[in-house]
Amino acid sequence: MSEPTQISFSTIDEAVKALSEGGLVVVMDDEDRENEGDLLLAARHATPANVAFVLRHSTGILCAPMPAATADALDLPPMVDSNTCPKGTAFTVTVDVRDGTTTGVSAADRAATFRALADGSGATTADDFIRPGHVFPLRARPGGVRTRRGHTEAAVDLCELAGIYPPVGVIGEIMDKDSGEMKRLQGCYELARDHNLPIITVEQLVRYLDARDAAAAAQQSEEVRLVAECTVPIERSGAYLGEWQMKVYAGEKKGQHDEPHSHIIALVKGDVTADDGRAVLARVHSECFTGNTIGSMRCDCNDQLTEALKMVADAGRGVVLYVQGHEGRGIGLVNKIKAYKLQTEERLNTYEANTALGLPVDERSYETSRAIFAHLGIRTLRLITNNPSKIDALRGMVADSVPLLSPVNEHNAGYLKAKRDMEQQLSTLKRSTDSAGTHRQLKRSIKSILDEHPASGVAAAKESGVSAAVSAALLEEAQAFNAYAAAPSVALGAGCSIETSHITKEMPLTIPDHVDTTRLRVGIVRTLWNEGFVGPLTAGCKKGLAAAGVPEKNVVEVSVPGSFELPYAALSLAQSGKVDAVVALGVLIKGETAHFENISAACANGLMEAGLKTGVPVLYGVLNCYTTDQAKARCLAPSQLPMSLGLSAVRMAALKTNAL
Repeated sequence: MSEPTQISFSTIDEAVKALSEGGLVVVMDDEDRENEGDLLLAARHATPANVAFVLRHSTGILCAPMPAATADALDLPPMVDSNTCPKGTAFTVTVDVRDGTTTGVSAADRAATFRALADGSGATTADDFIRPGHVFPLRARPGGVRTRRGHTEAAVDLCELAGIYPPVGVIGEIMDKDSGEMKRLQGCYELARDHNLPIITVEQLVRYLDARDAAAAAQQSEEVRLVAECTVPIERSGAYLGEWQMKVYAGEKKGQHDEPHSHIIALVKGDVTADDGRAVLARVHSECFTGNTIGSMRCDCNDQLTEALKMVADAGRGVVLYVQGHEGRGIGLVNKIKAYKLQTEERLNTYEANTALGLPVDERSYETSRAIFAHLGIRTLRLITNNPSKIDALRGMVADSVPLLSPVNEHNAGYLKAKRDMEQQLSTLKRSTDSAGTHRQLKRSIKSILDEHPASGVAAAKESGVSAAVSAALLEEAQAFNAYAAAPSVALGAGCSIETSHITKEMPLTIPDHVDTTRLRVGIVRTLWNEGFVGPLTAGCKKGLAAAGVPEKNVVEVSVPGSFELPYAALSLAQSGKVDAVVALGVLIKGETAHFENISAACANGLMEAGLKTGVPVLYGVLNCYTTDQAKARCLAPSQLPMSLGLSAVRMAALKTNAL
């Protein structure tokens, strides 16, 4: 019998580096637990070759550990209602990715499934997977290896340390192929040594994370101190949000333009210290005197603050940090006003104006915010943000991010466009198209639409008095939201379910097999106003068209400023002879005047007249909502109303062409 090899473990940093570069790592759990080793790689880096390697050296059952939020987003529920597994391993339903695979069991097919599960762009949805399949997703427990010392949590923690988001891994239990038994430490070490792989233990990872947090806490204790606190009732936009704990912290001066004695206000709702494994909903909101105090429409700060407070209030538990010293992305109020003047007089965007003043485009730091979260006893966050730099700055704490949708107006359209162009928005706003074309990003400008469809209603945009610059900015904003939104799909034969917080309606929107939908042509006329809702509404409608088999080249899209212009655009498009049906999309939200009722009635009557006059079906996809919450329930996931509008347009186009 050969002498046992002297075992020397790698460092956590070496393992993290290997993962970030697409390599494999061997992870050992505790001797008094399973005392087994797993091969681990980041699912994002899965290839036929490295998956085949894991298959050769494992049981052949490959799992995909992921945060619960990622599993929820992909509709991966627990495999069983009552988990009696001795170690509590949280298996979900098994899956194979639908496109580009055959049986799903080969190394190549499983690699494709792993990559799809780790697709952080948002282009992959629950509908892209077949159930059951050959890959076993696992739900990691919030808090990682410090709440459950398993390979599942280790995989997610290590991916997070490697900066891989979403942190989805691939793990396979290492097995001795000759004996059929699981390899223990000695055998796992020899495998790692022979293939030059880092080998670490879960215990190492726990100590590493504890040491990191202790060092951060020691530094942070010097950076913040609680100086005052009280209870305060909060009301925003007419909605009472209940009582909150207000805690005022004194923070360090981080940027040269910060106020000398800046403070951070923590608005705390509910018990955020509860050790129940749930990530805490949180928002880090930059001070904005112009937006939050005087109601300037040049930014979306006031809308974002209101929405964040409402989200936390609805959740019943969370924190909103209001950070002084972040005015104008850290340049201070005086410089911000100077930048505003340049934006107005020199037509510079928000970043160009900062640069013209010799100032950084963004000087904000989030270390003090991290320190306050730690002081509040919060380890993991569901961060409300559209800004990837905040996620990066709070790396290690952020388990999930929650986007904010803000209304777009003619005053802030350029600002929002500039933020996106500087890559300050979430990567989900930059979805690439998939092979079926169900998540298409609009690439046209107003000019190109006019060139392609001279009879279309986009002429109304020129006649409306909206400047070309604002129209272009709004259109680009529409592109981003169209790419961002994706309503869940349904099987055409099963009908379409529309869900709101109050009711569920089933509609029999089946398309008979004999209808050749590839020959149908559909026009979409949609508003730029209320883009945060109309963008997702349009994306879902287009998904319905694609699901029914209407080719992308057969879909004509026209944008107009508001709902009042929709009848003109619909009539022009219907008269062009280029479409078999038109669907009009918009969102009207009631204000304080009779404008809502007048526009709603005029739009409905005008669209009906356009259809009757031309003989081309014109579908009414304009939502008349009393509140923004009603608009959210109908336009945003999980509502299937947007998709149903596309399916309805297909059915009416088939009726018009006598295909039904």
